[in-house]
Amino acid sequence: MQRGSIVVLESEAAWPAWVDQEAGVTTRIVVLGRRRREPLRDFESRARARLQALVEGGPPRRGLLVCGPGAGRGELAVRAGLAKALVEIVYRSGGGEVVLMGEVGRALAAELAGRVHELNREPGGPAPVSIRQRLPPRVDREALRVA
Repeated sequence: MQRGSIVVLESEAAWPAWVDQEAGVTTRIVVLGRRRREPLRDFESRARARLQALVEGGPPRRGLLVCGPGAGRGELAVRAGLAKALVEIVYRSGGGEVVLMGEVGRALAAELAGRVHELNREPGGPAPVSIRQRLPPRVDREALRVA
């Protein structure tokens, strides 16, 4: 999976039409999604195990976390853990990019930016990793009304 991408899809997250653009020109895309009725912690454990397996088999150069509408304490904790895992994996793969698709919150965005800054300053480390957030387009309800 040398130049591949991994997409982690939270529960009830919509597959954005532009996710293919974000994944880039790749040889392979791996998608991890939460199964219907799968407990939150089980999803987190399964996703982390799969991410670790990717590290051992040639980690991706790009990671995408597509956030769902869930904003409860449990969902936010899992989101933070998976986002941090993606940053570490992309860094260890030799650098690349992590894209957070959807609302992640200011605190998590700041924490992730700080971690990326730390990683990129490590002497003798691999190529840098970058992180950015892509918010979904705003839908103007007035513009959607017809007659």
